[in-house]
Amino acid sequence: MKILQIATLFPLPWLPQYGIFIKEQYDALTEMGCDVSLLAVVNSKTYNKIQDKQIGNVRYINFDNVLPGAFNLWISGFLLAKKIERELKDEIKLYDIIHGHETLPCGFAAAILSHKYHIKSVVSVHGLDAGFKLNTNSRILSFPNRQVCKWVYKKSNIVIGVSNRVCSETLQVEKNANVKTVYNGVNLENFFKKEKKVKNTFNIICVGNYIGLKRIEDLLESIAILPNSVKIHCEIFGKGYLEKNLISLASRLNIEDRVLFRGYQPVSVIADAMQQADLFVLPSEYEAFGCVYVEAMACGVPVIACEGQGISELIQDGKNGFLVPTRSPEKIAYYIKYAIDNPNKLSQVSNNALRTAQEYTWKKSASDLFKIYLSLTGLNDNE
Repeated sequence: MKILQIATLFPLPWLPQYGIFIKEQYDALTEMGCDVSLLAVVNSKTYNKIQDKQIGNVRYINFDNVLPGAFNLWISGFLLAKKIERELKDEIKLYDIIHGHETLPCGFAAAILSHKYHIKSVVSVHGLDAGFKLNTNSRILSFPNRQVCKWVYKKSNIVIGVSNRVCSETLQVEKNANVKTVYNGVNLENFFKKEKKVKNTFNIICVGNYIGLKRIEDLLESIAILPNSVKIHCEIFGKGYLEKNLISLASRLNIEDRVLFRGYQPVSVIADAMQQADLFVLPSEYEAFGCVYVEAMACGVPVIACEGQGISELIQDGKNGFLVPTRSPEKIAYYIKYAIDNPNKLSQVSNNALRTAQEYTWKKSASDLFKIYLSLTGLNDNE
């Protein structure tokens, strides 16, 4: 069984965490012995900066979007399919399954190629690409993308969502889609529980890009609610267009001495910070799954997340984590204070969080995906 995966999200030498969740699952598949190749789609500027165009079965291919922004995604999917045909030539006929990551453009390209060459197709929906209803405020401009998404979900043999929430959103676009949930995972070699250093502050960590959906401002406001007598140190990792705004907000809230913006850091640095943290907080108002929550839990760090998100399918409020409504700094502040005042309860939640995380490894994620591949080809684990 030969698998071809296509992805626009995949780590780059200078951005090793970019699309890391796709690489982690890919690596776990190859470790299982799955014969899987991956085409990492990058633009010409990025392609020219990459020295090694192929590493193992991962091949970078050069592909530029035709139009700016999200309006061209369905067109790009069509042209990407043509590009892959030119790149692979007759090799494409050797594959049993083509798997596109994200609906547009890769999922569309995979569906086109599978239809043309009579190959089974899989598309992974990673979140906001479920119908691309959030890609623009204009219903007219988003209409072509949404209609193509509907076609992709209808034509693909399997549509994979990274959470039940994402599968539900996919079915809202195409009710007849054959959806399956395959959760993302955690790399337990990087994220594991470690003895904490002695400190005189309660350490909070947040890992999320500085963008609107992450609602980092809610975390800042929650810290401001707590009196100065509550000794808190909060480290926030990420990057994004709201960085200056968030730093300015922390200044206006007079919490600069309690908050440190760490920016973009390697996995090893983030893992070390998580292992020394007492609580992880990321109050996103949209999370398809949220690998960072499980990574924190794997370090034995309880998390505060928002209700109704993908990660809430793993968290039982008060047992292995804490769930709050979206846009609720007061509730976040309450749980931070509760965690500080109830160390025994926090320890119980920590242990439960650790056990939960150990059930959601990349090995488990890859195994679930591999079973889907087998079901499409009619093979079994021994073939």
